[in-house]
Amino acid sequence: MSLRRLCGRRRRCLYLGLFFVAVFPFLFLRSGDTVQNVTSVPKMEETMPQQNLDIFSIQTRNVSMVEPKETAYKESIDLVYLWANGTDPRFILDLKRQKALEDAEKYHSSLSCKRGSKYGEHIHVVVVYPALPRTKKLSENDNIRFIFNVSENDMNYSVIIPIQKQTVSGIMSTLTEIEGQTYISVCGYITNEHKIQAKKTLENMYLVNSKNSQSINNITRNMEGVGIILQDDVNIVTDAYALVYSKPSETGNIFTKNIEKLERSGFEIKHAVLVWDTDNIEIEGVPRENAFADNEQLMYSIRSVEKYAPWIQHIYIITNDQVPSWLNVSNKRVSVVYTKEIFPNKNDLPTFSSPAIESYMHRIPGLSDTFLFMCDDFFLGQPVHLSDFYTAEEGLRIDWDGRIADCSSSCANRDVGNGKCDPACDNLKCGWDHGDCRSITREHTIKGHPLGHHYGSTFHTMGMFNKRRSGFNQSIIYQMPPHAPLLVNKSVAIDLAKTFQEDFEKSSAFHFRTQFNIQYTMAYLHFVSSALEVMTPEQIFDEVDEDKSGVLSVKELWNLGNMIFGSNSEDQTVNLINTTINCMANLNYDFGGNKGIKENNRFQISKSMFTRCSGITDILTRVNVTHPKYKHMLVAANNSHFVVVHKLKFSKRDLSNVLMDPRKFNAVNDNMDHSTPESGEIKKLLKNFYQTLFPTPSQFELRIVR
Repeated sequence: MSLRRLCGRRRRCLYLGLFFVAVFPFLFLRSGDTVQNVTSVPKMEETMPQQNLDIFSIQTRNVSMVEPKETAYKESIDLVYLWANGTDPRFILDLKRQKALEDAEKYHSSLSCKRGSKYGEHIHVVVVYPALPRTKKLSENDNIRFIFNVSENDMNYSVIIPIQKQTVSGIMSTLTEIEGQTYISVCGYITNEHKIQAKKTLENMYLVNSKNSQSINNITRNMEGVGIILQDDVNIVTDAYALVYSKPSETGNIFTKNIEKLERSGFEIKHAVLVWDTDNIEIEGVPRENAFADNEQLMYSIRSVEKYAPWIQHIYIITNDQVPSWLNVSNKRVSVVYTKEIFPNKNDLPTFSSPAIESYMHRIPGLSDTFLFMCDDFFLGQPVHLSDFYTAEEGLRIDWDGRIADCSSSCANRDVGNGKCDPACDNLKCGWDHGDCRSITREHTIKGHPLGHHYGSTFHTMGMFNKRRSGFNQSIIYQMPPHAPLLVNKSVAIDLAKTFQEDFEKSSAFHFRTQFNIQYTMAYLHFVSSALEVMTPEQIFDEVDEDKSGVLSVKELWNLGNMIFGSNSEDQTVNLINTTINCMANLNYDFGGNKGIKENNRFQISKSMFTRCSGITDILTRVNVTHPKYKHMLVAANNSHFVVVHKLKFSKRDLSNVLMDPRKFNAVNDNMDHSTPESGEIKKLLKNFYQTLFPTPSQFELRIVR
């Protein structure tokens, strides 16, 4: 049959053709398929409207990961790490010096050398910081054989060689204070063992060894400026041993010029090296045993960020004047920031308190207005997007880890540390109302206080809010934040620090973590979720304009009265409506002859008229209508892991669970005792754990040929 006979007429054929063209594509579709005009699909940039991020406003940059939600963003987000660990000997000395200072000043601890040395031939010394002055008291001390000063970078300290080893502790006890200056004394050794890493080479001192003690006395007779400081007061007795000092001159070191000749005569000569703080010595591959051991967790954390959050633009690493040995500092997307660059009060330095450092991280120069903060023991286990932390519709997403239990059945969290003594909180479990009822001593803090430093600082942070109830939600429920990254806005951080300025300054003054520090993440999230601000008339209008019509009806005015006066205050609500009527009459509003406006709801008031009415604004000013200052949403994402590494048995179990089910946010806290034999096995376990998850080096690492 011809097409013409089928159509009959040209018009009928035209209709049939159009029908065939429209229906034909659907004949080949499976169930659930759809048809799109490919040429008409706009680019993603065109389909995603620009979002208003309010206080969390972020500048636009390109990112390499598209979010799985409709509210995909393309903003600049930097990442801040706090790297508290380190292996720099100078950092270790700073750490011990500051700790000794606090022990000496606050707790009057006696300092003594409890350990011997196993690092070759050695001479016991006392290292004193800062450098001692030349005083008569020191020169007449019968226990001191020799004193010399050492300069290392910007540090100057003294080294005292005692008459004998037994007088070391006695010398240390007399050096607590001289002429009003407080000094720190630590044990040290002068040795010839150059394999020790934490050492200082003494350029003008030498250890000389010979089978003939008389010959050692003779070698310095014809050398001007060369003398023997001590002899035979060393760890071995089979050989004659001497510490020789050679005074430098314009013509050079005369002893150095004669070393080759002396060695041919049978002398063994080595530069003397100074060793201090033997708890942190590494020799022949034996790992340091210190609380600041670096397990390279930061390195693996950055690998996880590169893998699962490539939208991060720049990485800032805050350190105590040290740089991770594996970090490629030439990479333009990473910067090392020293604490001295961000601390407003330089007297608070050096600091080894991570809560104090976190309080000032928003002061990093060049940091994006909104940034992500991660501890160095955090890592990402799944793709992470900005919408996991913030959306324009919800604001900051807050996922609490659980409510903080009251310290006792009779003392609520809202009463702890609020600046006045509450008898119900005056007990050990509540820290004597966190110091409001009686002073908390070190004995209470360490030996008796069940909260310890971490939970003590939790109660301290709660007390910070309890003392300033004005401006915050009165029904606040204190909760613990999860071990997860924190999205921080610099404007909010500045507002937080300004609101609690005195508390932040006190927390910053502690060089080590104490129960009187502020827990920054907890403080930040409670600030965002509980801070209130007084609403303007414009904001109040928008709040009660339920249908978003731009005008208020009598019903909506009635709801406004219930909002600001309560549902049982009908008289005040009627007064508000009458005030509105009178105001509108004064503004020449045409009521259309209607007098029973409450019943038939016929009049409407615009925003401009509402805000121009002085009677309404006076009422609103008196009642101080408030609403949340910062946009936020409480969520229950349950997307974080927290593992504490301490015992080998439990570490294997917990790390295996994470490997089988890594969540978006994971934290592995090193709480092991580094002095135990099994700590080495745990470190190997950690290494294998991280290598399994992130075997590929990131662009931020140095390429090391092994």
